[in-house]
Amino acid sequence: MKVSLEGRRALVTGAARGIGQAIATALSANGARVALADIDAEAVEKTAETLADSYAVEMDISNESRVNQAVEEVVQRFGETG
Repeated sequence: MKVSLEGRRALVTGAARGIGQAIATALSANGARVALADIDAEAVEKTAETLADSYAVEMDISNESRVNQAVEEVVQRFGETG
């Protein structure tokens, strides 16, 4: 199913493989700008290279300060929501 997500932004964790990668791919295919986050920087970068208007960010979700920093990076790159 095709749903327009033009103008939307997303941050997907676990995006290097599996379900996270599938979600990021679907969001991108429907027009969203996607930040792909994963603890495996090399793998998530490879995934981001295959998607339009996306980028990779290394992030360990168990590290609160790194999560906050990654969210700030997304906001700086994609702009505020709303």
